[in-house]
Amino acid sequence: MTYEQFVKTIRDFGIQCFYEEENPKRTYDYFHNKKTLSKNDDFNEKLFIYNEWYTGGMTGGSCWSDGDQENYYQASSSPKEEFTDLTVILDFFCPQITYLHYRSLEKLIKNDSYSRDEYYGNTSDYFYEYLYLKELYDFLKERKYL
Repeated sequence: MTYEQFVKTIRDFGIQCFYEEENPKRTYDYFHNKKTLSKNDDFNEKLFIYNEWYTGGMTGGSCWSDGDQENYYQASSSPKEEFTDLTVILDFFCPQITYLHYRSLEKLIKNDSYSRDEYYGNTSDYFYEYLYLKELYDFLKERKYL
């Protein structure tokens, strides 16, 4: 299986594949303005799958408050979201993947966090993780899953 066939199969599942431009800034603006691979785009090594979830922030500020810090409180966070796209891919290509191979694969997943400033001093914090499809393809190919 070629890399292009691998990506096409993933896209046939309805999984969004994103790609990064040169010198991407890993910020809220970057990841929320990331480009989705269209049917006419080239297959390149910068394609990735992406997962994010809300981890909390500060809330309570409003246009009626006088700026008093007592109004603010820590927003509750959501539990870590399962990387569903990765699970679907692995379930199709290598449902028999070993635990040790899976642990090795997890090391390829990159992650970071960002905070989004909102009105009146409120903030929302997010954690995200992403995995380059070329790295996943090479990993699965080396271990004879493809």
